[in-house]
Amino acid sequence: MTGLHVCEQCRLRSQLVEQLGVRFDVRHCDTERMAALLALPDDELAIALGFTDADSARAAGRSKGSQSALPSPRAGHAIGGTAAQVLEICRHDPLYPLGPGRAEAWAPPAVLRAAGDVARAQSLSHDPAVAIVGTRRATDYGLDVAHNLACELAGAGLAVISGLAEGIAAAALTGSLKGKGTTISVMAGGVDVCAPADRRTLYDAILTGGCILSEHGSKSRARRWAYAARNRIISGLASVVVVVEAEQRPGDLMLPRFAQTLGRPVAAVPGRVTSASSRGTHELLAAGAHLIRDAQDVLDVLCGAGAQVAPSANTAERRAPPGRHSSILALVSRGADTLDALRSAGVGYEQAIVALTELELAGRLIRGDGGRYLLSVGRPRPRAA
Repeated sequence: MTGLHVCEQCRLRSQLVEQLGVRFDVRHCDTERMAALLALPDDELAIALGFTDADSARAAGRSKGSQSALPSPRAGHAIGGTAAQVLEICRHDPLYPLGPGRAEAWAPPAVLRAAGDVARAQSLSHDPAVAIVGTRRATDYGLDVAHNLACELAGAGLAVISGLAEGIAAAALTGSLKGKGTTISVMAGGVDVCAPADRRTLYDAILTGGCILSEHGSKSRARRWAYAARNRIISGLASVVVVVEAEQRPGDLMLPRFAQTLGRPVAAVPGRVTSASSRGTHELLAAGAHLIRDAQDVLDVLCGAGAQVAPSANTAERRAPPGRHSSILALVSRGADTLDALRSAGVGYEQAIVALTELELAGRLIRGDGGRYLLSVGRPRPRAA
């Protein structure tokens, strides 16, 4: 029987990391530095953060009341409005989703807490998984891409991993749930703390149809250092990291850059060259990241070109557009993405209005920023007329 006992070594290590949280906050916010720090043995870690040894750090934590007891294994206490199963898995347990081959290079947590369908987390040790990440300040285009990519990849049998954040992460997790795949959210606080609070509906849905992971104890609030530490878990769990939209700032690029240091394939979705939300992804592409246009490109990165064919997302829900609109679809794909642009390309006003409306209703186009029309990711790529 596994998953019923956290060994003493891992229990003490987990408590030590929690007790040092304030000092992590002050000194370390970068994922690579955080991973290097967390790779240190107990005494060296305590010394690096200003204590004489691990025992003195633990004693200081107890004196401040910061020591947190581990909850009972397989506890069924209600979290998120549902009686979700909570399991604690130490890294010596066969249920631990990060086998030694994947974990050695990046300082895995001594204990992972899992809530929801924990069997889905266990599958990460042998099944492929894709992390879909990006900016919180996503555009309509980015949200559509993230949602549909996740939906198709979930349908193809890949686990989808992200944080529970606004923007790209929330869109990806929602898409994965819709695709009825393995949906994993890695939290910067405890598994029983929904953060941000306005993601409660998504949080509850993941507890019911997926799994939430964290290295932090019950009721732990997310601290600044924990977001950088969480990046190493997402990077370690993923077989490939896909960045949908990212601004050209450290917070958006920290995770994919760390994934590259682990030797994980990193891929990015191109966007408008004038969009600030795509400057980070374009930087990654210029540096050699795989270019992603749809779920098939992700599968090609993982399995080799054509080795696995992506299912079409939401096929039953979307009607194919009338064949007479194929030329309009091709014009939009080449940049004639407004009514005026289509008219300049020689399309009549009435024809353009009818085509854009029917293509949007069919799910082939979405309305983007500034009233522009965008190809909906996950549909067949248009051919020139």
